[in-house]
Amino acid sequence: MGEYYRDLKIGCCETIKQMREEEIISVKDQVADPKISPFYVMGDYLAEGMWYRFPFPEEDGTNWRVERDWEKHIEIPLPEGFDIYDVKHGTMTFSTASIHGTSGNTNIFIPCIQSKEFKEGGLKHSQGLSNKCIWIYMKIRRDGILQTVFKCPYCGACFRMDGSDLQKIKDSLYARTDAEYYGREKDYWKKVADRL
Repeated sequence: MGEYYRDLKIGCCETIKQMREEEIISVKDQVADPKISPFYVMGDYLAEGMWYRFPFPEEDGTNWRVERDWEKHIEIPLPEGFDIYDVKHGTMTFSTASIHGTSGNTNIFIPCIQSKEFKEGGLKHSQGLSNKCIWIYMKIRRDGILQTVFKCPYCGACFRMDGSDLQKIKDSLYARTDAEYYGREKDYWKKVADRL
C-alpha cells in the first residue's frame, strides 16, 4: 500500500522513506491525501513502530517535497573485533545459470557472510570482505524512542543496537577524520554519530 502526502509518494505501509520524523512533525496537522480521506492527517504517521528516513547530514535544509533516493544509506566498517553474529541474518542466493547458461539451473542458498552460521560452517569468501560493514539505514520509533535501523548490505537483514554496541559504533565514527571520505562536509562523521 502506498502512503502519500498530496501527490508525492512518501512510503509504503509503516515505512516512510521520503521523510524524516521531524519533517512529518512539521506538517502533522495537514491532511495526508484528500483524495483518499479528508480525515487522515500526517500526524497519524507518528505512531509507534513507524519507520522514517535517517537524518542524513547532507540533506539538512533540503526540500523533502522533491523525490529522494529511498535506498540511501551510509556504509560504515565495523569497529575492530566487532561482529553482528546475533542479528537474524538472511541467506544469499546464487544461481548456476550464471555459470552454465539457463538450462539445468540450480539455486544455491548459503548463510550471509556476516552470520554466525557462515563462520561456524567453515565456509570461505574471497578477500574482498577484508572489512565487515553495515549500513546506517533508517529510523524507527520503538518504546517511545526514535532508534536507528542498521542493515546488513549482504543479506538485507535490518536490526537495531543499543547500549555498549551502539556506543562502539558511535565511538568509531567520532574517531574518523573527514579526510577519509572525499567531499564530506566538516564534522560529517560527528553529525552522523550524534544522530544514531
